[in-house]
Amino acid sequence: MKIGLSISMCVRDILNGEVNIEDVYCIIAGTMIQEQKNWFVLVDQYGDSYWKKFSKEDIWATLEQLIPIIYQPRLEGKQGPNISRGHWIDLNKDVYLPR
Repeated sequence: MKIGLSISMCVRDILNGEVNIEDVYCIIAGTMIQEQKNWFVLVDQYGDSYWKKFSKEDIWATLEQLIPIIYQPRLEGKQGPNISRGHWIDLNKDVYLPR
């Protein structure tokens, strides 16, 4: 299982086939999307840059599966994630969870 730290890069990795969407536990995002209509704005903006080689249909199909597991800490006045050491956390090897 993986935790993503960037919508733009994580969705790109999934669309590229580098990460299986079933392996994504959640994505902690730096976005502040409060209304459904703003997801359309995000797809338009990122679709012209990070996701430009993918169709809007493929982007939406992926994003619709992820939206329920996207956490946006900035909506609660907290900081977004730091991706300076990467945009994925591998729960199987990077994080120790005691039993």
